[in-house]
Amino acid sequence: GRQHRIAFRAATAMFGWLGVEWNLLDTSERERMRLEEVIAIYKKHRALLHAGDVFRGDHPDESVYVHGVVANNKNEALLSVTRLHSGPSNHTAPITVQGLDDTTLYLVQHLALGSPVWALNREVPSWIKDGVRMTGRALAHIGIVAPALQPESSMLIHITAETR
Repeated sequence: GRQHRIAFRAATAMFGWLGVEWNLLDTSERERMRLEEVIAIYKKHRALLHAGDVFRGDHPDESVYVHGVVANNKNEALLSVTRLHSGPSNHTAPITVQGLDDTTLYLVQHLALGSPVWALNREVPSWIKDGVRMTGRALAHIGIVAPALQPESSMLIHITAETR
């Protein structure tokens, strides 16, 4: 329903200009709460979103669109993974991230934007709950095991350099 569309639209708009072009008088209390969550996430990551290097990821499944931004100092990245429509498989190939430092260890975490819309009857990778640590080289060449997303749904991934 509309809750699902809020997350899908917000994951896209967050990487441009997050404007709310909606008569808020026509929204439910729950929808306004979801919008508050989206705006808070946007504000928290605004500096990265508007100052980092934008990338568009290559993905073998044409129904999956990967894009994001990497901080100029390579210490942080935020990316969006979107399944636009049904693809050739219920499984999604790993998501690779270019532009990070090869030898730096990064913490990769799912950044919840509302309720995720995982494909039914598919196991969600364990890193979605607990995060995973990978080097920039591993992220670029091996990638992250992606959950199976339902069509017209998105997820956000936040990557931060581990402090030594």
